[in-house]
Amino acid sequence: MLKEAGNSVLYYGRIIFASLSDLLRGRESINDLSGPVGIVTAIGQAASYGWQDLLEMLALITVNVGIFNLLPFPALDGGKVVFLLIEGVTGHAVPEKIQSGLTVAAFALLFGLMIFATYNDILRLITGAM
Repeated sequence: MLKEAGNSVLYYGRIIFASLSDLLRGRESINDLSGPVGIVTAIGQAASYGWQDLLEMLALITVNVGIFNLLPFPALDGGKVVFLLIEGVTGHAVPEKIQSGLTVAAFALLFGLMIFATYNDILRLITGAM
């Protein structure tokens, strides 16, 4: 059972990294991203298929959030790891003012992306394109 769970995490992780790579390379459209509305819709669809599909969807979301949080982006935990690695290599911490500025800018970008994805989700609901 534990081995199956580990295999699922690796499987979903590969899918998430491939999707992120495709998004960054332009193979996938940013319009394909889903925000909270799309996620709730997907959870509802998975629940309609049965509890096993619902659990798989929840596992996918959990792995996705974990991977996303570890990306080397200043507003995320992965960004903090990068700052710590820089400190470990150079022996000097990145100045707090620079860390704060980068974190605020990155947070603004993430917030904008969330608004964009939510807007697209609502459009898809209205037009029935989901």
